Amino acid sequence: QVRQVAALLIGRLSEPFEVRGGHMTLGVSVGVAQGEPGVSPDALLGRADAALYLAKRGGGAQLREAEALPDALRARPDPPGP
Repeated sequence: QVRQVAALLIGRLSEPFEVRGGHMTLGVSVGVAQGEPGVSPDALLGRADAALYLAKRGGGAQLREAEALPDALRARPDPPGP
């Protein structure tokens, strides 16, 4: 569903619109990341932000999805204390 919403946003916002008698267009790039067990909200946001910048560097007007994290990079729960 995120792909559909992103495509709709990219398509609609790239259509010319009138502003003070002139026409403007916008470019929209979208970066997304899927939540995974053990991934903090800050890490999730960071991954989506990195995907966004990849979309921009790729020419804009596109969706980029963050790749899944390797197990070694996922947050581990703290070991039980004494």
